Amino acid sequence: MLDPTVNNKIASLFPNPFLLTYVVTLAAHQLSTDLHVVNTSPSELLEFQALLHNYILAPADELCVTPLQGLSYYDKTEGTDEARATPKTETRAEVDVKVFTDSVYENAPQRYKISWLNGSIEIKAKEFKDVVLWNPQEEGRKLADMENEGW
Repeated sequence: MLDPTVNNKIASLFPNPFLLTYVVTLAAHQLSTDLHVVNTSPSELLEFQALLHNYILAPADELCVTPLQGLSYYDKTEGTDEARATPKTETRAEVDVKVFTDSVYENAPQRYKISWLNGSIEIKAKEFKDVVLWNPQEEGRKLADMENEGW
């Protein structure tokens, strides 16, 4: 639980009061996480973003994600600010990450299947309208907290 009223450092960074709780539930064949954010101010609006990362140990050259076809997305690997800010439409039925990938899909379906030759996993989201596909490939070597060959 994160409560800025009991931590002065957090209160100095976030002037509006709130309460944040992150719950992790482990079951036999499932991992669930819940993020609860409560605006405890009677008069102030609380704006926030939450980024939840799923790291999947699977061979990147075999991996594909569905269903993203037809969605609008931004390709953050483009070479110019203008190109990165220009939306594209996903045409692929199965989206791969064989090359350096950093794509933000808008209004995504909140239910995804990630599959590869010898496995698959399903990810469900609730009230998260966007999804990011990210695989840094060789660029991952530059990240200080990335394990050796972790990309």
